[in-house]
Amino acid sequence: MVDESTMVKRLRSAIAFLTLLPVGGDVLDPQEIGGMAAFFPLVGVILGLLVAVVAWLLVSIIPPVAGAGLLLACSVAFTGAFHLDGLADVFDGLALGRGKEDLLAIMKESTVGVFGLSALVMDLLVKYGAMVVFLDKGLYAPLVAAPLVGRWSLVYMAYRFPSAREKGLGALVVGAVDGSVMGKASLWLLVLPFLGGRYVLAFPLVVALLEVYGRFWGSRIGGVTGDVLGGGCEMVEVLVYLVALVRLV
Repeated sequence: MVDESTMVKRLRSAIAFLTLLPVGGDVLDPQEIGGMAAFFPLVGVILGLLVAVVAWLLVSIIPPVAGAGLLLACSVAFTGAFHLDGLADVFDGLALGRGKEDLLAIMKESTVGVFGLSALVMDLLVKYGAMVVFLDKGLYAPLVAAPLVGRWSLVYMAYRFPSAREKGLGALVVGAVDGSVMGKASLWLLVLPFLGGRYVLAFPLVVALLEVYGRFWGSRIGGVTGDVLGGGCEMVEVLVYLVALVRLV
């Protein structure tokens, strides 16, 4: 039985791991990463609530077109563009890499190429456009649903697919996520019905996307990496935003 202090410590560590929020937590040792990963979806809820509060404040003071830009900037600032970096690396590797080692080497580079930059621009443009609509219509549920499902997807991919590397951040997470962690992380999805039935109905689309995405990288590099996990999280967030826009525009 895990005591309350350990749970709080794991939550703080999960927040510190996935965001730049000043919670004073440290990433736990490898033996505790699984316990921390179970809280990833809750971190998504916290991020979403923060963004929703910012959206609520912006709605009454500036037009949606300007407010969406500030809202997007806040959402990126809260996470330090952690997963956006993974998205860029994934697309650079996909466009330029030829073999497994080549792909892994490209994704490990700190520089962003034209393909990665293009992916970032497209990702942010879709999110910006969606946020304009959300602000215009006073919708806050999508701002919570997207990061919730996105952070859950990190756990799902780590559980479903092997690590492409023997070492690294991604390898630590993949090695720590078992069925128990997956089950605990999935409990946070019970929040979705309260955000809207459309997110529950669209959940099979999320799983299908992750399966195709994970199997693709499994065929290319033998599994997933930290960058692949981050890129998948971003794609899931975009998908949830698009689901939220159905019949809204």
